[in-house]
Amino acid sequence: MEFNEYQSKTSETAIYPREDTYLDPETDNLIRKFITVLEPLNVITNALKKTIRDDKGRMKLHRYNELRNAIVMCCRRLDLMNNEGINVNAKDNMWTGANISQLYTSLGIVDESLEVFTKVNSKRNCDVEELQKEIGDVLWYTSQLSSELSSDLSEIAEYNIKKLANRKDRNKLSGDGDNR
Repeated sequence: MEFNEYQSKTSETAIYPREDTYLDPETDNLIRKFITVLEPLNVITNALKKTIRDDKGRMKLHRYNELRNAIVMCCRRLDLMNNEGINVNAKDNMWTGANISQLYTSLGIVDESLEVFTKVNSKRNCDVEELQKEIGDVLWYTSQLSSELSSDLSEIAEYNIKKLANRKDRNKLSGDGDNR
């Protein structure tokens, strides 16, 4: 099955909120607080990936410090959130109208990706069929987010391959930054 055909078929099973859904101010504020708490997770996962990819599985001191600092930041932000100490800018509600579908599908990608990670991490020999199901869920949400952005999944895949080939040609597959 081609990506375009898959993307078209996923739209047939998309039953999540769209333009007519708005978050009440309390829910919007809570989501913003949780996102603030979870932002350091990107630093954590990046440090772990680089340890595996670049450091041959042996954590270097600077990566350990990055990891530790990000975990501490998550905990501090969670503590602040529980004590109502995180202030969010409520003047513009970013999760209204069409953006609600982007929020929903991006949260779905995170949720399903964590399910893949949990299954891989839970035992040495993962059940291939169970992993395939979870990867399919990641693909579904990715396809739907692409549709919500009026983007073609095949074009995104082609662009990604070109980007990675360019990085390989310039010896920049390792390292940091989206535009390396």
